[in-house]
Amino acid sequence: MDGYPALDDLDPAAFEDARHRFLEDPRHEVLRLTGTKHPDSTAHRAEQLARAIRSVPEDATDRAHRALTHLEWNPLVEARQEFEETVADLLGSCNEALLDFEGRQISPDWLDLPEKVVLALLRHGIIPGEDRHLLFRVPNPFIEQDEEKVSKILAAAARANLLFLLACAQLEVEPKQNAIYELTVPQVNSLAELGAVVKIGTLYLQAIDGLFAGPPERIDAFLSSRIPESERADLKARVGRVRLVPLCENVGALSHLPELLEAFYQALERGRLAEGLPTPENFTTRFDGTDTHARIFVAMSDTAEQSGKVATDVAYTLAVAAREETERRMAERARRIGAPVPRLTYLIGAGRAGFRGGFDADHPGVIRQFCRADGVTMQGIRADAPAEAERLAGAFRAAMAENPLPPAVGSSEREALVKLLETGVRTHTETLLRIAPLIAPFGGLVPQTRVRIRATGSVNYGRSIPDYPEEWGGGRELPDIRDLRDAWAEGVTLPRAIVYNLGSTTLGLPAVTSDLAALDRRAALLLDRQAPGYREIIASELPCFVKESVALIFGRKLADATAKRCLRAAAALWVDVRVREELVEPTCLFAMLYLRYMAEDSESWDETKEHESLTTREEELIRETSNGAFGALCAERPGNRWHVLQTLVDAEEASRLLLARELTIEEKREFVDLRIEGWLRTLPDALSQGLRREWSRMRELGEDELTLEAIERLVVLEKLRGSRGA
Repeated sequence: MDGYPALDDLDPAAFEDARHRFLEDPRHEVLRLTGTKHPDSTAHRAEQLARAIRSVPEDATDRAHRALTHLEWNPLVEARQEFEETVADLLGSCNEALLDFEGRQISPDWLDLPEKVVLALLRHGIIPGEDRHLLFRVPNPFIEQDEEKVSKILAAAARANLLFLLACAQLEVEPKQNAIYELTVPQVNSLAELGAVVKIGTLYLQAIDGLFAGPPERIDAFLSSRIPESERADLKARVGRVRLVPLCENVGALSHLPELLEAFYQALERGRLAEGLPTPENFTTRFDGTDTHARIFVAMSDTAEQSGKVATDVAYTLAVAAREETERRMAERARRIGAPVPRLTYLIGAGRAGFRGGFDADHPGVIRQFCRADGVTMQGIRADAPAEAERLAGAFRAAMAENPLPPAVGSSEREALVKLLETGVRTHTETLLRIAPLIAPFGGLVPQTRVRIRATGSVNYGRSIPDYPEEWGGGRELPDIRDLRDAWAEGVTLPRAIVYNLGSTTLGLPAVTSDLAALDRRAALLLDRQAPGYREIIASELPCFVKESVALIFGRKLADATAKRCLRAAAALWVDVRVREELVEPTCLFAMLYLRYMAEDSESWDETKEHESLTTREEELIRETSNGAFGALCAERPGNRWHVLQTLVDAEEASRLLLARELTIEEKREFVDLRIEGWLRTLPDALSQGLRREWSRMRELGEDELTLEAIERLVVLEKLRGSRGA
C-alpha cells in the first residue's frame, strides 16, 4: 500500500489558511467540556423509532414485527454519523470528545474512526492534542475478555497517532503531544481492578510494536512502507507517551480516592522493573517533558444506579475534597524514584437527567458543584436541545472563570458526610432489591441508538449486583457482596444507568426517590452546603412521581411509602414537588402496557416444567420471585389453580410472578387482566374511565403490536417530560 489520500492530500498552504481562521477565536482553555457518545438522547430515540415505522408499508400485515426487527438491528448512529458528530462537537461547544469503544463492534468502519477524526481536524486547521482533545475509552479487559479485540482497538489508536505525526511532518508543524494522548478504562472500582488499567497500558505498547513486527495480519503495510526503520524507534517512543485514566464508578473507591490513586501510582512504579510496561512516566504526555498530571474520570451515572443519588453526590464531594491529599501521596512516591510530581485533575461524567448528574443550564447549583472539578461531560443535551447545550457550555465556562473556592470539608463534616453516604447506600440498596427485577425487562423496550455488542453492550455491560470491595468497607460500613447475592433475585441483571433511569421515571418512580429515606434536616443541610445541585434535581424530578402507576407495578405499600418520603423531602429541602397532572394518565397507560409486556417477554411454563418435581418447582419460584409466599401455587398444576392464583393478584409483590416460569402465558395474561381491573377500581372515576376504555383495546393486542405501542408511548412520555434525555 503506497498511498493514503486522506493523509497525502493534506496541503500545507490550505492548512495554514484554515489555521489562520481558527486562531482568530481558538478558545484555548484549561477546562474540559467533553462531548460523549452516551445513548441517552430523546431525539435520537424518537428518530430511530420514526425510521423503523417508515421502513414498513402501512398496509403490511406484520408491520409491528418488521418495525421491531428494524429497531433491533439498525442503530441510528453508525460510524459515519459518529465521525460527523465528533468533528461537529469539537468545532462547536466542546473542546474534548470521547472516542468510545466500550462494548463496541470492531468492524473496519469503526476502527478507522480515530484516524479519520484526527485528519479531519487537521483539515480544519486544528491540531488535536493541542487545540482540541480526544479521550479514547477502551473496554475493560477484565470484563470484555477478548484480548484480540482489545488489541485491535488499541492498534487503531496507535495508528491514528502515527498518522498524526506523519501529517505534522508533512504540514511542517511541531506537535506538542500525541493527538490521542489519554486512554480511559471503565469500571475501575477496586485495587484489583487497577490491574485492568495497567494491562491496557501494556497492550497499547504491544499494539504499537505489532504495527511493524509480529503476525503478518497485524502488521500495517502502509505505515511500514512510509516510516523508514531508522525512524521507527523515535516515533514509537513518542506514540507510547499516553496517559492512563481510570474511570471510577463506585462510592467506596471515590470516598477513598487518595488510597486508590496512590495504589495506581505504585502499580505503575512496578513497570520500571521490566520492558514493555507502563510506568509513572506515562503521567507526562508532552514531548518536552512538561505538564505531568494524573486524571481521574468520575462517573455520576452508573455510580448512582449502584448506590443512589445521595451517596453519589457525597462521594463526589469527598473525592474532589481529597485533591490535596491525593497529590501529596503521589508526590511522595514520585520524589522517592526521582520522577516528576503529578498534579491531579478530574473529569466528571454527568448526563442531563437529574439522577445521572443533572448537568443542565437550569441547574446553576449543579454547575457550581462541578466547577470544583476540571471538566465535565456533555451528553444527550447536544442532540436534544442544541441551543440549551450552548447556553450550558457558556454557563459552565463563566462559572469556572470566577474560580470559586469549594466549601471546606473539615474532619467533623467529613465524618457526617461518610455517615450520610453509608445511610444513602443502605436505603438505596433496599429499594433496588425491591424494584430491580421489575425494571430489568425494560431494556427490551429502549431503542439502542448506538452500535453495541449485544452480549456486552449498553444494556448488559456491567455488573448484575452492586459491588462494594472490602478495602472500601464492603461487609462493614457498606453492604456485603455475599448478603447481596443471597438477597438478589436469580437471573436479574441491572441495565445500564441510562435504561434504569428511563425505566424508573417512565413507570412513574423517578430514580432519585430510591434513597429519600436517608434525607432528614441534617442531611438536607449537608447536601445544600456541599452539593447545591441536589435540591434543584429533587425539585425537577419529584413532580414526575405518579403514585398510581407505581402502585400497579411495584405495589401499594411502596407507592404510599414513596409518596410520604417525597413530602418529607420537600419539607426538608423547601421545594415544590406537586405532581405534574398531565403526566398521570399517560404514565398509567404505559404502566398497564408494561405489566402485560413483562408477562409476554418472560419465560413461561413449558414442557420441561412437566417433568420437574414439586420441590424443584418451589425452589425455582422462590429464587425467581425472592418470595416464599407464592409457593402454594406449585401444589397445583396449570389449569387447576386459578382459585389459588387469584388470591395473589393484589399481593404487594404480585408483579414478580409475571417473571416466573411457573405460570403459563395464559395464566399470566389472566393475572394481568385481573390485577389491572382491581387497580382501576381504586382510582378516581375521572381517571379510571379513560384508562379502562384504553385497556379494553390494549388487552387484545398481539405481542409485537403491544411492544411497539409501548415503545411509542415511552417516547411520547419522554417528550411530555421535556425531552431531557435519560
